[in-house]
Amino acid sequence: MTTASDPLRAALERQLVLLAPVAEHLAEIPADPLGPALAEWRGPAADAAACRGQELRSGWAEASRAATDAVARLRAHLAALP
Repeated sequence: MTTASDPLRAALERQLVLLAPVAEHLAEIPADPLGPALAEWRGPAADAAACRGQELRSGWAEASRAATDAVARLRAHLAALP
């Protein structure tokens, strides 16, 4: 027996299948992935790279939080469907 929520459930499940691995991958990015590569840099290049590295880390952290939140909301919506 199909219900009115079946197409919605299918759409949410498809989104969850696509987004869950992204959230997992973003959560696994090391805290300082560029550190070892930049350890030998000196001067203005090192300063610029450190600044950009901080921007990257902030961006990855924000993306990780957003993806994790989206996965949690998708799971909650799926659980609320009849």
